[in-house]
Amino acid sequence: MDTIVVYIENENEHIDFIHSLNLLKIPHHRLFEGGEWKSLFHKLEIYLEGLKEIDNEWVILSDSRDVLFYKDIETINNTYIEHYSDYDVVVQAEDTVHGCIGFQPYYKKGMRRFEFGDSDFKYVCSGLIMGKRLVLIEFLNELLQKLPSPWTEMGVDQPAVAWGMVNLSYKIGLDSERRLFQQMAQNGYIDGKRASIGTNYNLHFNKNFIKNTKTNTEPCVFHGAGNAFLSQVWKIINKKY
Repeated sequence: MDTIVVYIENENEHIDFIHSLNLLKIPHHRLFEGGEWKSLFHKLEIYLEGLKEIDNEWVILSDSRDVLFYKDIETINNTYIEHYSDYDVVVQAEDTVHGCIGFQPYYKKGMRRFEFGDSDFKYVCSGLIMGKRLVLIEFLNELLQKLPSPWTEMGVDQPAVAWGMVNLSYKIGLDSERRLFQQMAQNGYIDGKRASIGTNYNLHFNKNFIKNTKTNTEPCVFHGAGNAFLSQVWKIINKKY
């Protein structure tokens, strides 16, 4: 597998992310440098065009400012082969349905967040996606053409990706066992108040590994999803315990 990490960063606020990639000698490709950011939904359009710039067969689409890579690309590839060979694409899972406050009006208009399976981690997070580049191009192109309102009206990416997983014919799975991607927390609103929701307290940190004790797995990539600070992951990858 010739996997390359593809990420969007229009400014220069992704230093820790790049540091983690370089430490592990993971190849990466930046999109949208100096561009004008419009919305979260805009991310899907940027990826669609950006994936045409490279010729790798396999890619990881990654958020940049709140992501740290923990394991090398060989381990990531082997994890995919061992556990997800039936899929052309695998998407990060999260354990909360709340989402940001901007979702709320659209629930009343018929938008929903789809559930995949019966584990705690059954909702889509589009911050990390791994799969075949050409399949992702086809999926994103069809998704952007067929996505109905209120998903398009809302302008947020992950409910859109989940809609595509349900309504379009692609072999896309969810990393519900946290074998590839681990979300640390998510910004959201509970009873109208801003809160860190979906916080995962099942992580065990030491200098030799980081383990999710609920799923009994060792994730390869960590996603802070907003303001969740990745300090423990940062210390371990830099060997500063």
